[in-house]
Amino acid sequence: MAAIVGILIAFVGMGFLVGSIARRRGRPFGLWFILGGLFGLVSLIVLLIIPRLEAVDYRGGDSKGQKPCPECHE
Repeated sequence: MAAIVGILIAFVGMGFLVGSIARRRGRPFGLWFILGGLFGLVSLIVLLIIPRLEAVDYRGGDSKGQKPCPECHE
């Protein structure tokens, strides 16, 4: 019984750690929480290797929600 509790604590702890880092990098918390709990250190390494997701701001664009390119103004 103590082993099961220990495994659950490790799952939740690693999941929370990976999920929190993922959220700061623009990725979904829930998905990375599960991946962090299941795969542990491997998911943390993958998360740190893949690039951040940048937030795209489409305010002030055309009707399709696109902004003109700031460099070439197209």
